[in-house]
Amino acid sequence: MPNPVSERPRFNQVRLLANMVVWSLLLSCVVLFSAGASRAQTTGNWMKAPVDAKTRATSNIVAVRAVDSGPPDVSAVHSSVVAALPSAARGKLPTYFPVPTLRNPQLFGPIAGDATSALRDALNAGDVQVARGTYLVNGTINFPSNRNLRCDAGAEFYASHPATYRGIRMFEFSGTKASSIVGCAFRGSNTSKPLWYDPSGPYEWDFPIELTEGASWIVIAYNHFANFFSNTAIMNYTLHGGTTSYNTIVANVCAQDTMPAYCIVIDGGNYNLVSGNIGLGSNIGMEPDGLAQTLIGNKIINNYVGRGVNKDTFIGGAAIRGFDYSTNTVSGNTVDGARILSPATLPWSDGGKANMCVNGCSSVKY
Repeated sequence: MPNPVSERPRFNQVRLLANMVVWSLLLSCVVLFSAGASRAQTTGNWMKAPVDAKTRATSNIVAVRAVDSGPPDVSAVHSSVVAALPSAARGKLPTYFPVPTLRNPQLFGPIAGDATSALRDALNAGDVQVARGTYLVNGTINFPSNRNLRCDAGAEFYASHPATYRGIRMFEFSGTKASSIVGCAFRGSNTSKPLWYDPSGPYEWDFPIELTEGASWIVIAYNHFANFFSNTAIMNYTLHGGTTSYNTIVANVCAQDTMPAYCIVIDGGNYNLVSGNIGLGSNIGMEPDGLAQTLIGNKIINNYVGRGVNKDTFIGGAAIRGFDYSTNTVSGNTVDGARILSPATLPWSDGGKANMCVNGCSSVKY
């Protein structure tokens, strides 16, 4: 029988050798990781990176913040804004919307100067996950089809140009199919109080996001908008007819009194869903330019519009007398101290009866 005392030194030697092997392997891993990270940093602003899309999907929703307080956590702002609403309004807001899954996304990191070209190149190459940071975007990014852009908490797109500038949509979906922007913050430089706005100028069309000319199956969800000169944060537009259709615009927030007119508008388009959005002092609704457009089967449901500096804030819309709104649904929305604007003829399918009017809200027929 072996003597336990005499065998102990041999056991200690074996354990020492094993520990040396383990530490050697760990050191090798650290060296390989460091080399890989170094190579990744030299490949530019975006690179292939694994992303847990399921986890990110549940975390991408911003608290209303001061303009100079840094990029917001969109997940946190949406939650805090909802928490501050009247309890009856909270009950009408949907609690969750599914968002597209990222496919082999590239991680896009902070960049010095204007990020327009780099973001455009990244989207042309594949899906994009945007890391925390503020990204200057003073140009137009034409969004390709079958692409998804998702922002990490604290990722913000900033347009620094003044009101006299002309010619950009931050992200333009022109004829784009099956793409998305989820969980991002958008900020402009319109910080005057009251907000500077001139509806006769071309700058009112410099939207953060425009869906136009046949863009379809687009998802715009869980984003935050503030301080733009344009007449809306999200534009769904068709010049003739209503081919900009089947889009999903959900759970977006326009910060208090930071958009001159609309938060979201459908200006021509069919079968679009606008739901769970929050316009604090900004409108949500439909506003056709003329009878050559169509608005068919759109659903503006379970949104919240609150009073603001703009005394004419409303949900609904009825810009053209005699326009046929009868196949559209404007229902289940909460209008807090603002207006429900509805057409006097050919009204919405349910007549807007299910909308909730609180704190001095009024109903106006046009």
